[in-house]
Amino acid sequence: HVACYTYMILKGLYAMHECEIIHCDLKPGNILVFPNADDNNGIHQLKIADFGLAKKVWDTELHEWGRMGYNNRCTPIYASPESLACGCKASGDIWALGCIVVEMITGEPVWSCRTIGELVSKILYEKPKIPENLCEEGKDFLARCFEATVLKRWTAEELLDHPFIVKNLKFLDDGSRL
Repeated sequence: HVACYTYMILKGLYAMHECEIIHCDLKPGNILVFPNADDNNGIHQLKIADFGLAKKVWDTELHEWGRMGYNNRCTPIYASPESLACGCKASGDIWALGCIVVEMITGEPVWSCRTIGELVSKILYEKPKIPENLCEEGKDFLARCFEATVLKRWTAEELLDHPFIVKNLKFLDDGSRL
């Protein structure tokens, strides 16, 4: 089920990123869940919401120091290292997706911190913990989302073809694909 829900979020991210829109605050609270009347296997429909912080890729505000930091933009616990250091990028939406996937699997956020300073330090200097009980494809999927080097982090388009997603699409009744 997690892979199917991740697929739905990825479809939304792919469409946004193709239009050069960065969400900048992807988190579970900004994912709407709709029951699927025709669904007999418990899969609901997901849609990305709350574009209040969304930006166009070419927006100069994205590259101004201090304008997109954790104190005035994205929800810190889902923030990528680069969003804390230099602003919102499409790669940050992918990092946030990885955080959401971990939370769907474990029921807990990726980071456990007492202060914002501790959280920022962990995001900047530690690797997120990938659940050990996850299948190998799932672990690889999360590793691609949490790649520290932004240019090596997979895009939404690439992740749509990842085996973790492709192998689990059989649970979607409509069989929809991009």
